[in-house]
Amino acid sequence: MYQKIIIVGTSGSGKSTLGREISKKLKIPNIELDTVFWQPNWHQTPIETFVRKVDHLTEQKAWVIDGNYSKVRHIIFSKGDTLIWLDYPFYLVFYRAFKRSMSRIFKKEKLWGTNYETLTRFFSKNSILVWVLQTHWRRKKTYNKIIAEGEYPHLHVIRLKSPKETKEFLKSLKTDAIL
Repeated sequence: MYQKIIIVGTSGSGKSTLGREISKKLKIPNIELDTVFWQPNWHQTPIETFVRKVDHLTEQKAWVIDGNYSKVRHIIFSKGDTLIWLDYPFYLVFYRAFKRSMSRIFKKEKLWGTNYETLTRFFSKNSILVWVLQTHWRRKKTYNKIIAEGEYPHLHVIRLKSPKETKEFLKSLKTDAIL
């Protein structure tokens, strides 16, 4: 357990932050799917290329990967041993997405490739807030179904419903968790 960790959850839940923290603590590679998918100027990696890259990256002995890309779910869920679902309430992830976006916009923080969040993008149909509104409940339903139906019975599922639970989980991780 804890050799191939998958982190899922709505945008704004803290998947990437948790992935980096676990990676550092367990000294295993961190794979952020957004970094693999998004190219300069918000161009998307062609799906076939994305799938090949993810398949290759997940051939490593150990990793922590974060993201909700359904096109590669079968790959990462099949290869993973632990699924961490950040199942936070809507109001919290919406607030976090808003706060993070504002910070990124005003600090001109670079995201993936050459991509930046801008006020124009923030107030468009491509806004992260629109994305949270469109996906929060759908993801909740999807992950509930995957877990309930036992589609990936080999996965050890950890469902964290609050930042406090996530902090407690992180504290409980031993640096020698990988055998």
